[in-house]
Amino acid sequence: MKKLTFILAFVLIALASCTTNKVNKKPVETLTLKFKSTKGTNACVVVYNPQKHLYYTAIAGNQSFPIETFNQNGEFLNTATLGFDLRGLWWNTKENTLQSNAYSDLGINTLKLTEGGTATGNFTWLTNESHKPDDNSVGAYNAAQNQILYYNNGLLYKVDASSYNQLGSIPLSIPVSLDNINQTTVVYTGIKHKEVGVLNFEDKKVYLFDINNGKLTATINLPANAVTFQMFRFSYANGYVWLYDIDVRMWTGYKIVK
Repeated sequence: MKKLTFILAFVLIALASCTTNKVNKKPVETLTLKFKSTKGTNACVVVYNPQKHLYYTAIAGNQSFPIETFNQNGEFLNTATLGFDLRGLWWNTKENTLQSNAYSDLGINTLKLTEGGTATGNFTWLTNESHKPDDNSVGAYNAAQNQILYYNNGLLYKVDASSYNQLGSIPLSIPVSLDNINQTTVVYTGIKHKEVGVLNFEDKKVYLFDINNGKLTATINLPANAVTFQMFRFSYANGYVWLYDIDVRMWTGYKIVK
């Protein structure tokens, strides 16, 4: 009986591991986050706090632009002023903190939260050595290996999230002209063999790659009415691909994790 129980447990674990790397290749609109603030244009990222079940999003371009907090149903909770020119934003699962990379050589910081988890606009600089490949690079966090990831001109760059040392770069096997690819943003999904992704804004596709070798492993076909752009306005959080529409100042989430 014990042997049978062990075999059943092994099978269930194996099945679970097989399903965790499956993605919905034709997702539909599932969730939205609408800015309350009217400042700024280029929303750059969506982040999920798994401890408080909250979403954060911010607008790049100026220290006076907002960072806003939403609950897991997409309902607005709070707006605050960033106080620095943000580009990337992520939840550091090792430190359980909200972190960001800023424009140019401003570096990386930790953003302070209230007890309830909303973003306050206060922050502490951690380093000015972000090692991003471009002034506008939007950092993403590789939770499995504690790395900060950047994209530029077909290459995935890796930086140690503790020491901030450069770990090198690998080419991504992008199947179209790089002119079609959102030039600022790479996303981290955590899906096995589909850990990182870039946006083909011309054809409304998201390409997913193996983080270890850069090989293309999946293509997500976004709806024809999806709003895509060549810079910023593209993100991933909590199983959703997020796209930002500047006309209505709203992120739309497309669930790709089944």
